[in-house]
Amino acid sequence: MSFDSDLEPFQTLKSLIKDQDLLIEACTHKSFNPRGRHYERLEHVGDAVIDAILSSYFFVKYPNIDEGKLTTIRASLVNEGSLAVCARSIGLGHVLILGVGEEKTLGREKNRILASSFEAVVGALMLDRGWEIAYKWLLFVMKDLMPEDVENWTPESFDPKTSLQEKLHIVGKESPVYECVSETGPAHNPLFKMAVLVDGVVLGEAEGKSKRKAEQEAAKTALVKIEGGFL
Repeated sequence: MSFDSDLEPFQTLKSLIKDQDLLIEACTHKSFNPRGRHYERLEHVGDAVIDAILSSYFFVKYPNIDEGKLTTIRASLVNEGSLAVCARSIGLGHVLILGVGEEKTLGREKNRILASSFEAVVGALMLDRGWEIAYKWLLFVMKDLMPEDVENWTPESFDPKTSLQEKLHIVGKESPVYECVSETGPAHNPLFKMAVLVDGVVLGEAEGKSKRKAEQEAAKTALVKIEGGFL
């Protein structure tokens, strides 16, 4: 099975899960249904599933990398910031079912809620369709976060967008905004140029085969400027 890159990943997920009640549960926050079904039990399942999938993937793909480094790489993927990036990439925030209080406090944008619900939908997919489909779907969603240069991997190079956002919050700046500067090349092999802006100022620009890849490279450029005292 392969997934259509032109199809929104959440729609792919919705079409894959046969038990729609399970998917609804995975998207329901406890604030909406404190005494009924909500995502926390599925989150528990999904946390274990994601760990197992990534451990298996890295074990096979990098046979010469020791377990210590593989554990560190996996930990950088399975954290609140990275999982929230995955949740945003599939539009999960738009379909979350929240209580009034969480709606008022912008719960759809909270990393903690997004990451937890993402774990829950992975757990739902695993329970509904099994290991193979959950494995392929998760890697499909995470493909742009996977490290390319494992030998020279660092946490900042792995998830530069999250690192940039954290550094900006430390200095009291607003979250970065990413804008598409241009899209060139044929439809089957496009090249995107993305810019990252902070307070309306461009901190970095970069190109990539996908918008997310270009955003990551632009974030790396912005991090270098910040470390050099630009802000």
